[in-house]
Amino acid sequence: GLKPVDGALMFGQAVFGNQRIGCDGQIDDVRISNVVRTITGIPDKELPRDPQTVGLWRFDTDEGLKGDPAWTPPPILGGKAEPWEKMTDKDWIDPRFRTMDTGPFLGATFAYPSWKGTAKSYKGIAIKVGDKGEGAVLFDRNQLRLAAGWTGGWLNHSDKRFALMNTPTPAGSVQFATSSQPGWGYPREALALPATVATAPLPKDWGHYNGLYVNGKRTVLSYRIGDAEILESPWIESDNGLALLTRTFEAGPWRMPLRLLAGEFPAEPKELTIEGQTLFAARHNGVWHVLAVIGVKDHVTPRLLNKTTLEVTLPDRMESRSFKIVKATTSDEKLDRIAKAIKASPPPGDIRSWTKPGPARWTKEITTRGEVAKDDAPFVIDTLTLPYDNPYKALFFVTGIDFLPDGTIAICTAHGDVWLAKADAKLEKIVWKRFATGLYQPMGLKVVDGKIVVLERGQLTRLHDTNNDGEADFYENLNNDWHTGGGEHSYDTCLETDPQGNFYFFKTGDPETPTGGCLIKVSKDGSKSEIFSTGFRHPIGLGMSPTGLLTGADQEGNWMPATRIDAYKKGGFYGDMRAHHRPTPPKIYDPPMLWLPREADNSAGGQVWVPEGEGKWGPLAGKMLHLSYGRCQMLLVMPQTIGDTIQAGAVDFGLKFLSGVKSGRFHPIDGHLYVVGLNGWQTAAQRDGCLQRVRYTGKSVRMPIAMSVQKDGINIEFAEPLDPKSAVDVSSWKIEQWGYRWSGDYGSRHWSVVDPNKEAHDPVAVAAVTLREDGKSVFLKIDKLRPVMQMMIGYSLKGADGEKVEGKVFNTVHEVGR
Repeated sequence: GLKPVDGALMFGQAVFGNQRIGCDGQIDDVRISNVVRTITGIPDKELPRDPQTVGLWRFDTDEGLKGDPAWTPPPILGGKAEPWEKMTDKDWIDPRFRTMDTGPFLGATFAYPSWKGTAKSYKGIAIKVGDKGEGAVLFDRNQLRLAAGWTGGWLNHSDKRFALMNTPTPAGSVQFATSSQPGWGYPREALALPATVATAPLPKDWGHYNGLYVNGKRTVLSYRIGDAEILESPWIESDNGLALLTRTFEAGPWRMPLRLLAGEFPAEPKELTIEGQTLFAARHNGVWHVLAVIGVKDHVTPRLLNKTTLEVTLPDRMESRSFKIVKATTSDEKLDRIAKAIKASPPPGDIRSWTKPGPARWTKEITTRGEVAKDDAPFVIDTLTLPYDNPYKALFFVTGIDFLPDGTIAICTAHGDVWLAKADAKLEKIVWKRFATGLYQPMGLKVVDGKIVVLERGQLTRLHDTNNDGEADFYENLNNDWHTGGGEHSYDTCLETDPQGNFYFFKTGDPETPTGGCLIKVSKDGSKSEIFSTGFRHPIGLGMSPTGLLTGADQEGNWMPATRIDAYKKGGFYGDMRAHHRPTPPKIYDPPMLWLPREADNSAGGQVWVPEGEGKWGPLAGKMLHLSYGRCQMLLVMPQTIGDTIQAGAVDFGLKFLSGVKSGRFHPIDGHLYVVGLNGWQTAAQRDGCLQRVRYTGKSVRMPIAMSVQKDGINIEFAEPLDPKSAVDVSSWKIEQWGYRWSGDYGSRHWSVVDPNKEAHDPVAVAAVTLREDGKSVFLKIDKLRPVMQMMIGYSLKGADGEKVEGKVFNTVHEVGR
């Protein structure tokens, strides 16, 4: 909970009414009520005078700030934390996103002031308007509503955690705003702008967001209301110091009248006629708030709802299907001038012409030089240098990768970009092209039928380059069915497709929404979506095998005693009780194929499979790989299937990447593994992000490549023959085991299997070791072998050629075999 200590608020969260309030840091010399009012917008008079005595608040006032078990990882038993594991929020403050050119628009969850208090747009898109970007508007993709408009600035951003925990707010002077409600309705009274859930899109038979077009400085929104296709383009018009914010519409034919939310006023507006121009105007605190509809004649019927909300009805037959809404604020003495300016405003433009691609925007050629590693190990890392220094001040926290049909590399970044890269085999010249911008924290990318599909937070977006100039000009909403609750840490992550072309991804966090903490499946054409499985915390790793085995990994944390790698089944529950989404709470989770302690992987990335056949990866053909975001490493996963149960072990490759590797794909032409990663929190990352390739050199692979648990022991197969003497020496092997406790606390301590109330690792005796005839496989005889959550098998051997073969296998035993 919130922790008031010496007049300050420390890390934690509380709930007031139905709003969660978080404080991730120290705020000096401020009353709790001030913080709550600032975060929630709740008026001061509604706040409790003494919050600590009110049941809606929960405070931890223990002396010494020992740490909330729901947020603090337990110490590693007998281990020492790395410096990066001790980092806190103060180490992740980064203001660079403020200066990044994010393009003509930016998707996010936004907070903004409205006449009814602070409001939010959960799947908002802020759009710059005007030839010089003099203003901006906010469009809500869920409610198909223009939420706000402002002049004099762009956006305020949070610097918290590299600006990745960011709810932007308008930086200028807000000229108009609407509160949470649908932007369009139907003619029947019962359907006139009813209350709806703001975190998800309107029902598809009501309305649907199609996407947006980019043409020069113009952005055109495309959506459907009922059976009517609507194009809308916001803009700003200036007239001798007066600013008119405009919405230009073109509507297709429709079968019934439509209702449009035209605007909200701070007071009840009057219908005025000034200089021959009809206006709706309300005076508030000495300022006139003005709205006018132009471009149509006698067919638009205005109507006030709740005294301050103005809607207009569009009949099914209109003289013109193009019209414009103009909004402005002004003083008493300038009201006549505003009326004249509105009257002089040009008629609606040809909005369809703005849906055609305009000139390329990101035209400066950017090249980097890569680094090819020496062939001094079986697997080496080559670096494709990212253009960290670029004219757009774009940040490269890289979150997704795939390849276009010609081998061009496509990547996405957490701060909203998609980039294309072409590189020669020696990486002497890598040419970069900025392809798309303004996406809402994209965390997954897949090329499907030659098109780049990106997972934004709240939307699966297909990018189109209709004039082949290397830049996306239509951002198509392939699917946005699921909820986005605005949780700062509630990202939508990963993107994989099965052999039938269906998409899979995580909606992390936001467990209070129907889709929060779920693995979601979307059909290839985007028409259908469903919850595939539930119980996820904040996973950022997913994988799909060539045969359709769907895997993933969730992070150590609340309800996650350690990092877990899973093979997912439809309807499965994977641990986080806050997101079980079942009428009856489950008593246990579906078991993982493998637990990994923090020593092996404190924060997991995705999985990828080595291509089958005689390829460039030698003995690892067809094997499963796992990426570690936290430790910037890669592990080989060795699964074993017994009936319907999959259990596995994992061994580290000994490679170190520049950043926290999240996703990887094998290149269809050169056969190398390309991985991308990003910096964040609790990671050993050295750079903002990375694009690197893992290349097999042909040298001897000195590591296990398969394992199986049998009734009386464990068989481990190595890639190369072993020295018989060291292999069968019992002292060459060291085995420990322990268990975890599943609870709402952050992670778990390591508990003895022999005495579950004791924090300890239990030694496991190796009775004997046998080297199989192939010279590569060893059998470790273990008396009374039994299932265990976590086992660690250490080995210190020699190869048949006398070279060292050392390492650790971390494995989980569900069944002991037959």
